[in-house]
Amino acid sequence: MPDLLLGMPAMAELPDLHANVDLARRLGLGLVELNMNLPQYTPQRLPPESVQRSAEATGLAFTLHLPEETDVASFHPAVRDGHLACCVAALAWCRGAGIRLVNMHLAPGVYFTLPDRRMWLYEQHRGEFLDHLAASFDVLVTAADDHGVTLCIENAGLFHLPFMRDAVARLLEMHPSRLALTWDLGHDAATGDLERPLFQTY
Repeated sequence: MPDLLLGMPAMAELPDLHANVDLARRLGLGLVELNMNLPQYTPQRLPPESVQRSAEATGLAFTLHLPEETDVASFHPAVRDGHLACCVAALAWCRGAGIRLVNMHLAPGVYFTLPDRRMWLYEQHRGEFLDHLAASFDVLVTAADDHGVTLCIENAGLFHLPFMRDAVARLLEMHPSRLALTWDLGHDAATGDLERPLFQTY
């Protein structure tokens, strides 16, 4: 993939891969990000070879965005394991699709609204949260390496929270050459650019 490509996310209002490819080509773009929250871009419904053929025929590159509800640090082992299995399967699918870059969010967990503040449970139980996250990313990074994929953590407007900053720092320290960051400027702008310092640091 070239160092710089202008692209677009798959549009929710368009029905399928071909419609998005046609739009990207009309706009002169070089990349389409497929979002697994859209049912037509789940590995079960989109044969990987169709993405590979489309890339070869058009010269477009494709990336994948894992489901936004993914939470590989959940306190519940069954939830954590299920989300992790979904991610690993998607990384394997990427190999057949010729996709070499995958974006994902770090879930902040849930919060309780108190009279004076939000109490984030992952903040309240930071050690357990970070341990679960680290164990899951050991699996994810290994799977990404096995399938020739670069795994990127994308901000979703919460990287300015201390426990989320700690999570990013720990993961990048564990896997300094195997993980990357994706800076979503729209999400950052919604915070008043509170996430910018983290990206400038790394």
